[in-house]
Amino acid sequence: MIKRRRGGLRRFLIGAPTFLFQARLGLVFRKRIICIEHEGRNTGDVYLTPVEVFYRDRKNNEYYVISARGDRADWYRNVSQYPASAVYIGSRKRRVRQREVPIDEAVAVMKVYEKGHPKAAAALLDLAGVTPNVSTETWVAAMKALPMIAFRPR
Repeated sequence: MIKRRRGGLRRFLIGAPTFLFQARLGLVFRKRIICIEHEGRNTGDVYLTPVEVFYRDRKNNEYYVISARGDRADWYRNVSQYPASAVYIGSRKRRVRQREVPIDEAVAVMKVYEKGHPKAAAALLDLAGVTPNVSTETWVAAMKALPMIAFRPR
């Protein structure tokens, strides 16, 4: 059974993507947001966590996501201990393989992201506590603070 938390309107709005994915209506997000199904490292409960896709490698069919809270994010800590069992992409649930993306590859991905989304990239650098400027060193520091994982549907 999938664990749901109780709360008010704010929690409902934050949780809306999860409900949409469960209802097989994830196609409204196109492939910009995917939902990770993972096991809790302490509880063993199954959780669904929507995450933004920063890059999609069409050749290898991989979806790259970042833990915006760094290694403190619960979903990241969970999938680090127990790999995700599935992802919801659009209206489909797929079994998945995951891998931690090495820093040099993550930097290359974020440079591509930065070209298409300069304001969002600057906000991400700020979130990582790095002064935004266009340099490889800046992205290396950011990717050390904000780990990236790639998910490949089977």
